[in-house]
Amino acid sequence: MLRLHVPVAIRGNFAGTAQLFQQSLANQPILIGAALLAVSRHPALSVLAVAWIGAALAGIFPTALGIVGARYPAFTGTVFGLLLTAALTGGMLLPWLTGLVGETHGLRPALVVVALQFLAIAALAALAGRRPAGGSAFARHSGFGSGGGPSGM
Repeated sequence: MLRLHVPVAIRGNFAGTAQLFQQSLANQPILIGAALLAVSRHPALSVLAVAWIGAALAGIFPTALGIVGARYPAFTGTVFGLLLTAALTGGMLLPWLTGLVGETHGLRPALVVVALQFLAIAALAALAGRRPAGGSAFARHSGFGSGGGPSGM
């Protein structure tokens, strides 16, 4: 679009079926890794599949930091601290819980725990994405205004 000298404010996007197809491709690397892991019979292929899934999911945390930094610019230190605390706590407890279940009940129940962890993360992400019309109760009572900073600033 830059070669055509189109203003930066004008953007071209897919719509309709093409947009749905483009959005479905975003999850494709994760699904490929999951399919490889599901059919792997050799430990090397399993390791490769897990590494593939990890690489496909690697952009989630930096994206989350960018979103909360943009949403609360006046409180980035506090919000980053809360986000990092939650991430590090989950990064410590969830693998421990999965290992504990794996040692006591076997590999299949441990993988069910992993699936439940992904479902919990998806549910929390869906809740975090919802915004009431009048703003959240946190925003009203904490002084966070629609601009991301305290109302009085």
